[in-house]
Amino acid sequence: MPATNFCKTCNLPGIGENYTHAIVWPAQRHMMKKIVNFIQDQGTAFEAEKENGFIVIDTDHSDTFVADLSGALTTVEANDTRVLLCNSKTPPLGAFKDVVSLSHLVDRINSRWLISMLEEQRYVSYAQPIVSADGNWDTVGHEFLLRGHDPDGQLIMPDTLFGAAKDPQLLFNLDRLARICAIETAAKMGGDGDVFVNFLPGSVYDPQVCLRTTVKAAEEHGVAHERIVIEIVESHQIDDTEHLRNIVDFYRSVGFRVALDDFGTGFNNLDMYIALDPDFVKLDKSLTMNLTDDDPRLGMVKGIVRTAHSSKINVIAEGIETANNARVVSDCGVDRMQGYFFGRPAPVQDLAA
Repeated sequence: MPATNFCKTCNLPGIGENYTHAIVWPAQRHMMKKIVNFIQDQGTAFEAEKENGFIVIDTDHSDTFVADLSGALTTVEANDTRVLLCNSKTPPLGAFKDVVSLSHLVDRINSRWLISMLEEQRYVSYAQPIVSADGNWDTVGHEFLLRGHDPDGQLIMPDTLFGAAKDPQLLFNLDRLARICAIETAAKMGGDGDVFVNFLPGSVYDPQVCLRTTVKAAEEHGVAHERIVIEIVESHQIDDTEHLRNIVDFYRSVGFRVALDDFGTGFNNLDMYIALDPDFVKLDKSLTMNLTDDDPRLGMVKGIVRTAHSSKINVIAEGIETANNARVVSDCGVDRMQGYFFGRPAPVQDLAA
């Protein structure tokens, strides 16, 4: 497993320590009164500096206080209220860099289990085959997908992992470690097929700074750059094409190829796909799953394939679950396919068995 080496994630305020004081800055005067009334109802000791706009609260259990205060406020009020957890009524000046919104602090506290999972390296990459669509269905690569384990060894799926990483630093570290783990796992797997590595563009602020660990992992584990395909994944519409362009340009500059995932969902503008000049686009399973010869989606899929090919972009169809589904999608002219029919995500040792 790669060394965890968090980018200060373990030092996030609100994680890993029970603090004795909370300093709260309500955004508006009426919220000051509301929060004071809440604290009084709780029977908690406090000092309200109304002229200066903050309240200092004694807390026996900072986690519980934060959760209860958040529950007493509306979502907007929790977003607007600022909090500093500390161990003194008069914290040093440097501590004030850790002031965050109440809602942000709740997210951090709720993600402690994820921090523990990453620190204890309870995660692994599963591999799912990607096959050629030429009729032979030869395996030409694998997509590597993160899985976590709870303390009892039960699997934690990616949606749960990334759904819990609401703090930007935690999301950055989770996504980074997932990429490193994928490359390390591909090295253990051996072979010379393509290595598809997932990547969330929203986790990165500067490709030149944030993405070098991916390159370093490939070099340390002997995975040739030309084998690696960075699969840019996003479940929501992304309008910052320039940010995506910077990511694509960085990865291509080091010899990686690039795939854009989920066409038909978040990336629903083929013109944007083409403008980014990827090596692959992946058709979302909503377009391809259970596709039949008389399916109304058939013309759309064929049209997308023709447009992509005219720009020299290879097309991978996801969600293939039956032999007939594979035949119909292959007849549309896609270059590669992926889905449960060819293999579910599995630990590398199971694939090698």
